[in-house]
Amino acid sequence: MRYLPRPIFENVAGLYIYDHNVAVISALKESYAMIIESHELSTLLKNIWQCIWESAEPAEA
Repeated sequence: MRYLPRPIFENVAGLYIYDHNVAVISALKESYAMIIESHELSTLLKNIWQCIWESAEPAEA
């Protein structure tokens, strides 16, 4: 577990990355869901996630 210096999510949508797919699901007022099958997009988002993970501070045990 790690902590970011400030929150970046406001419960507006869920983003799930798996295999070469990206799923986006609305969380509150809007009602939608979509899956994008794209190696390039999933790789981009995985790389962004890795940068965020590395910049976050480790949680204390």
